[in-house]
Amino acid sequence: MKNELEREINFNDVSDAITNMRGGKASGPDGLPIDIYKLFKAKLIPPLLDVYLESFKTGCFPATLRSALITLILKPSKAPVESGSYRPISLLNSDSKIIAKALAMRLERALPAIIHGDQNGFVQNRQGFHNVRRVLNIIHKCEESPDTAILSLDAEKAFDRVEWPYLIEVLKRFGFGDHFRRWVEILLADSVAMVSTNNLISHPFELFRGTRQGFPISPLLFVLAMEPLAIAIRSHPSIHVIKIGETLHKTAMYADDTILFLSHLAESIPSLLKLFDQFGSFSGFKVNKEKSSIMFLNVNERMKPVVSHPFVNATEGFKYLGIRVTPKISDLSSANYEPMVIEVSEEITRLISLPLSLLGRINIVKMTILPKFLYIFQSIPLAPPPPFFSKTRKLLSNFIWNNRKPRLRLSLLYLPYDRGGLQFPNLEWYYWAAQLRTTMFWFSNDIFLPWLEIEKMSSKGLSLHSYLYSAPFKTLKKTTTNPFVKNTVVVWHEVQKMLNDSPRLSCFSPIWGNELFAPAKNDLGFKEWLNKGVAKLQDLYEEYSLMSFSELRAKFNIPQKHFFKYLQLRSFILAHLNNSVHQPPLSILETHVTKNCFGKRLVSQFYSMLVENHKDRRREWISDLQEDISSTEWSKICLKAHTQTINTRLRMIQFNWIMRTYISPVQLNKFDPNIIDLCYKCNRHQGTLYHCLWKCEEIQKFWSSALQYISQITTSPVPLCPKLCILGLYPDDCTLSCEERKMVDLCLLQAKRCIALCWKNVGCPSFNHWLNNLT
Repeated sequence: MKNELEREINFNDVSDAITNMRGGKASGPDGLPIDIYKLFKAKLIPPLLDVYLESFKTGCFPATLRSALITLILKPSKAPVESGSYRPISLLNSDSKIIAKALAMRLERALPAIIHGDQNGFVQNRQGFHNVRRVLNIIHKCEESPDTAILSLDAEKAFDRVEWPYLIEVLKRFGFGDHFRRWVEILLADSVAMVSTNNLISHPFELFRGTRQGFPISPLLFVLAMEPLAIAIRSHPSIHVIKIGETLHKTAMYADDTILFLSHLAESIPSLLKLFDQFGSFSGFKVNKEKSSIMFLNVNERMKPVVSHPFVNATEGFKYLGIRVTPKISDLSSANYEPMVIEVSEEITRLISLPLSLLGRINIVKMTILPKFLYIFQSIPLAPPPPFFSKTRKLLSNFIWNNRKPRLRLSLLYLPYDRGGLQFPNLEWYYWAAQLRTTMFWFSNDIFLPWLEIEKMSSKGLSLHSYLYSAPFKTLKKTTTNPFVKNTVVVWHEVQKMLNDSPRLSCFSPIWGNELFAPAKNDLGFKEWLNKGVAKLQDLYEEYSLMSFSELRAKFNIPQKHFFKYLQLRSFILAHLNNSVHQPPLSILETHVTKNCFGKRLVSQFYSMLVENHKDRRREWISDLQEDISSTEWSKICLKAHTQTINTRLRMIQFNWIMRTYISPVQLNKFDPNIIDLCYKCNRHQGTLYHCLWKCEEIQKFWSSALQYISQITTSPVPLCPKLCILGLYPDDCTLSCEERKMVDLCLLQAKRCIALCWKNVGCPSFNHWLNNLT
């Protein structure tokens, strides 16, 4: 790893850095965004690399790579006449950010081996929800414990106060070589900044401390700068911690957002304050005591602290990483979800009057509303208050339909584009997906997470994933004492029920402690098996086949006298697996939760799993057309509806036809028997949807006229085929070119629009009206 850090910067490093930087960002003082470098990468990398290597030799960047432009943004609800009301945003030139990114890509691979697991900010495979779940588990486990507290620190201008000599010394103490340290020194040396105010740019002024805002490497350097403080706290003999089981809990950090778990407060708090002063004297670190909160876990101490301290006494809780942490776990959901619902409701009230299409409104929900809820879903391992999902469902439905009556069931809108839906987010499914994403850590081996150790204490000596299979759902729900484990059990059961995916016996089913296997309830011999490594059914199989007793003895050193126990277990397995000796296959849900828990887009993968189980409109069209439509053809039909034109109104016309949104006379008759169910146009046949769109003689005349006209332009006749005209699927023997098909598609879309415009009219759609729309 050190060799990688000390290696000279080369062409590939610069190329990878440019590729991995996100486009669409504001440019620095030179006005050149990163998109320019991405577009002309091959031409720009050689001179860029020469500049970087020359700078390394001289020990200083050119002036343009050292300068930053600071622009000011007014903070919400702050007085505009006060300088402290503005948030400074530093804009750096892209060429300086590229070299910082190249160095960051090297450093981020080394950080997990250097930084303690208590720090979850900006370190690969670590996320903030681990800290939140740890805090919540400790509050639950230590509720009403005397002389214990949780301290939430606010560091004053944390990133801007880091002293450069201290940072370089930290790198040296952590074993970084001269080459890498020199690069960091060059990034910081002789840095200057200018401030833009009212379109006036100030004279440059020199910077002497702080990790530079905008550099990709800055958060990683800050994490390194904070690690000595964390080490000092963990090793300090007079700072006492909270101990749960065999695990000591001292700190939980996300960059500068630091939580401390304290006991013996009369000794711990003064020692902590003294340590902060000592550390700050050479590092620049300073605690903002007016914004730091301490929450005593005992209610009497919370209301009347027995220890003096300079922090804010959080009697009602505090905010950590955007989550409102309450003294009582029972208040957690309402404290976080209810304000969010109010905020979203106000935002919808502001946006609902905008002249947007259905697609536009759904995109607003996905881009602005869903991320807010998704963060809470991932951070809080508890169900929202009971009316939450019904309330938000109604709120979002009213928004996308602009307070009009919905024309489609939400269950159809939830579907992906390739199945005829509009990918409208289902918040309940996203909540389940977020909870299942965390459940992956239950199924992962050799991962130490402090919150996992606390939750394991409620699993009766079993691993957490085996605990899910140790008893019927109702029994688990009643007997589980940890609310977060109980919530996971409930979500697991709900998803299994939705997927119809509950295996009769799973390879994760425990042996000892399994309520379904009566002999193992009281027989301590099976606990001996557990200690020898035979914990779950999967351990009984070799190459997916059930091992014989002799094979089991040889592998796990099971005593010979336990042969009868083996027969009991074998009989239990065969009875539940229809006499099969093969290992039970993984269910759909198990296949997903056993994937790499550090992968990307895991919540989206779980959500897709839930969506795939939902029905679409394909079978109704098969019934009408009396013709088979394969799943591949249906996917092609649905995707085409969203890609054949950029005009959202025309896209919605095709979507409405595919999803059968038009109300036919037959449907109206079901609502009100007084309404005649005959076709509006011919007034002779039943007005089913398919009849009104295609079979009606009057509509057939219109289709024939339109297709005859189109066929005069194309090289071969366009067939009068419902699969083509309604669904947009061309016959296999169609010889039209790609350009001709695009033209035909747009002509057919206008024909569908004409039919829709005169849906309730007695007269047939006008051929001339269709022709005028084309021109």
